Order: sequence, then C-alpha cells, then structure tokens
Amino acid sequence: MWHFARGGAQEGPVVEDELAGMLRRGTLPPSTLVWREGMGSWQPASEVPALWASVGNVVQPAPGQPAAVGAPTNPLAITSLVLGIVSFVLTTLILTAIPGAICGHIARRQMRDSPHPQAGSGMVTAGLVLNYLAIALTFAVILFIVGIFAWGINSVPSPTGPPPPVVVPTILIGA
Repeated sequence: MWHFARGGAQEGPVVEDELAGMLRRGTLPPSTLVWREGMGSWQPASEVPALWASVGNVVQPAPGQPAAVGAPTNPLAITSLVLGIVSFVLTTLILTAIPGAICGHIARRQMRDSPHPQAGSGMVTAGLVLNYLAIALTFAVILFIVGIFAWGINSVPSPTGPPPPVVVPTILIGA
C-alpha cells in the first residue's frame, strides 16, 4: 500500500496499480512524493524503481502544455468573483453584489459536497469579500444620502420668518 503527497496533504493508502495509473495518465506528476512501509523517507515517484517499473509508458503532454490537468474550476466561483469586480468597476454595487454573494455561497457548498475535487476556493473567497464590501458600501451611501437630506430639511429657514408679536387688547374701564 502506497501513500502520496498532493497539495501539501498526505493521501492514501492506495494499491500500487492505482498509484501507477495516476502517474501514467498524468494525474500525478513524476515528482510526486511517495512512501510505503519499508522506505526510509518520502521520495519522488520517478526515483522509486519498484514503483516506476509498474508505471510503464507515461503519457507525455504536448510541448508547451501543462504536465497534469488540474481539477475543474467551479463555474459559480468564477461568477461570484466576476460579479464582485463588476460591483466596483461599474459601480452597480448592490445590483450585482447580492447575486454575487449568493453564487459564492452556492459554489462553496458545491465544492464542499462534491465527490470530485473542484478548484476555485480562492475565487470564492475573493468574490464573497468583494460582494459583501459592495453591499456594505451601498448601505453606507444610502445612510449618507438620508443624513444629508435630513440635515437639509432641518437647516432650511422657515419661509414666513419669525412669528408676529402677539397683541393683547386692553380695555380701560372708568378713567
């Protein structure tokens, strides 16, 4: 049974055929660190003769192409980030920020619950931050406008001026 490192985390145990298949298809690069009981330390897969012999022919990518295809990016993660950016660039603020925040939370749930790994967690985080900032900014602008309006109403002088003095009629009796 083999263990291997991917994304900074240990995975496994897996049988040798499964690990060799991942290396052969390019799911894991030859530099992937592997270990099994009896080995002194973790080593790159390409430097373990017993494992590398079972890998056989490794699929080589076309020149200029990445060695391994990563996990697909969740489309709602991209949507959340784009809507967050649009909220500020086009100053649409809350009109795009609320849908962006919703997309971000749905993407995060889909990524957590998916049986297959999905990329885009950084996009989701950035999208949520931008969208919530846009929502907060919208409310701050609304409060500022309401405050200016309320201050303006209280500071406008009355159009009639001061009230006229009250004249109380006096009646003189028997003088």
